[in-house]
Amino acid sequence: DLTFDTFLGMTTTEDSKDFQHKHLKLDFKEIGTIDPALDSLHKVLCRENKSFQQAVFLNADILKGPGKRCGTLDIEADVFIEKCLVFLQRNEKHRRQCAFSLGWKTDCRSLEGYTKHDVGEMQEVIEKNNLLGQSAGVVLAVNARVLAKDPTPFKSILSDHPHIQLLAWTGTGEPSISMHQVKLIEEYFRSIGCEAQLGFDCQIASSIITGMFYDSAVRLAALLRHER
Repeated sequence: DLTFDTFLGMTTTEDSKDFQHKHLKLDFKEIGTIDPALDSLHKVLCRENKSFQQAVFLNADILKGPGKRCGTLDIEADVFIEKCLVFLQRNEKHRRQCAFSLGWKTDCRSLEGYTKHDVGEMQEVIEKNNLLGQSAGVVLAVNARVLAKDPTPFKSILSDHPHIQLLAWTGTGEPSISMHQVKLIEEYFRSIGCEAQLGFDCQIASSIITGMFYDSAVRLAALLRHER
């Protein structure tokens, strides 16, 4: 298995020219991994002070979202933000290379979409901690299928904060999303003038038929899950 320290060595040293043009996304799933990973990155930043040019995205699902409202959070918002801000203070020279990538714990089979309350909670976290002022920016990571159900709750936060980005993703093991749903998302954000703040990290179905099949399968799974 590839250790985190080995991964950092492969992607950050001057000898790793093939990797240095790539940005780093640290996707935290467990609270116990945050401190060791950030400590290791701090050592790299100290060692490669001048040559380190990549952007670093600090990613975690810090709020409960659609399909996961009754569960527990592996990483609480306040804990994650505090640890990351301490890291940024320790690495002041690289503060503007580090951005937050924040999301909600969700299930793509959810029958509901993101709500105004979901977005309001996240906006409160961002503004309370002045994350836009203390980092390179904030990306809101959202499940594309859940977003397609109702993208309207994100209008306010994107309009109020033009430097916030929205990244729509499909998860590991999730069926590919149809181009139809992707276009629905694109058309909405284009209609409100926020298309430049939208990005995608999705596995898109290879054909219209395949997309329709996968979308229908996910909707059926959602209905069966809801009836249990």
